[in-house]
Amino acid sequence: MELNQAVWSKLRDFTQTMIEKYRKKVSANRQEQDWLALGLELSRQQITNWHILACDFALRDLYDVMHEALLKQDVIHADETPYNVLDSEKSKTYFWVFTSSKASPEKVVLYEHANSRQFAVPERFLRGYTGYLQTDGYAAYAKLPDVTRVACLAQIRRKFFEAMGKQGIAKSAAKESFKFCQDMFALDNMK
Repeated sequence: MELNQAVWSKLRDFTQTMIEKYRKKVSANRQEQDWLALGLELSRQQITNWHILACDFALRDLYDVMHEALLKQDVIHADETPYNVLDSEKSKTYFWVFTSSKASPEKVVLYEHANSRQFAVPERFLRGYTGYLQTDGYAAYAKLPDVTRVACLAQIRRKFFEAMGKQGIAKSAAKESFKFCQDMFALDNMK
């Protein structure tokens, strides 16, 4: 089968956008401007959609294998963080990260992009998981069935640090607890 000139042209453009983005670190916004300067209307949305589709096609099987391996772990760490996309005043989305523990011989780190911080995201991602889940105190994780939630020492340490700031370090009852957390981190880092 012979590909026509229009198809070759699109493949060339697509390939160039990937090189620009992942080799040269040129954002989709800057690429849109560069393409327009060359007389081609190629929107940042189209560039981004091409990259998403290509990665989904090329990497979906690998992602699925890694996801399956993660769900077999004894301990999973989870966290979510807001991320503004395109129009930062209107489009707040979230990156969720799910990782194996530092002690695990099989290192797995997976990111999930979602439009919300709702329970549906960890519920879907962790469906079938029955081990320990280490998180901050976000309530959505508490609704997960069949997992044993464990606290994140970094979150606990931060609360003690904040308490010391309000009371003054010398007078604070939180000082001893903060120092205990620091000592635990020091022991953990000795490995």
